[in-house]
Amino acid sequence: MIYKDLDTLPIKIFYRISETNDYSLLNTKYKKSDEKDLKLYEEIFYSLSDEFQEKEGSGKDERLFIIEKEIEHLKYKQKACAIASEILSFEVNEEAIATIKEALNIEVRTTKQHLYIADLRRVNKNIELLNVKISNLSNQLPKGNKSTGKPVSIDEILASQAVILGLKFNHNKISCNEYLAYSKQVESKIKIQNQQMSNLKNKR
Repeated sequence: MIYKDLDTLPIKIFYRISETNDYSLLNTKYKKSDEKDLKLYEEIFYSLSDEFQEKEGSGKDERLFIIEKEIEHLKYKQKACAIASEILSFEVNEEAIATIKEALNIEVRTTKQHLYIADLRRVNKNIELLNVKISNLSNQLPKGNKSTGKPVSIDEILASQAVILGLKFNHNKISCNEYLAYSKQVESKIKIQNQQMSNLKNKR
């Protein structure tokens, strides 16, 4: 089989071809290709690459874009939980408890004071861990004209998409079009979270 469209071409193979110029990867049989075959594969890939870039609609590196979105996602969780924790330090507030439950999957118990205090401590500990994750991801982004740390891999991007969207999927089977769809979902979710953050701040 030869990959001829973005519905079937796995995103990991797309990026591997982009990085290596090994157009024979479009052929799933991995047979030795002659010059005529390679020319055909090259033409197919350039066509698919143009279509991908058009659908992507962004001039920046999509992989860095997703990392930036995961950082935004984690910052949202960190800020939302910090605000909720601050509110709960003064009073029991069901909306703040729900925010923490959704973001950290921690149930703040209100039946007994010592349990309530212990849960808030656990919340604050998790907020600190979010700061560490944000810092680690930030170190993968370029600073000025130089890139720090190791290059961002497509596996790391797919993992970021899974974290943000709360999904589990096989990285090797995600097609280019599925990848682009997930990218749009990530952007949409970040926008919703930013609005939720704004609403939460107004209730402080």
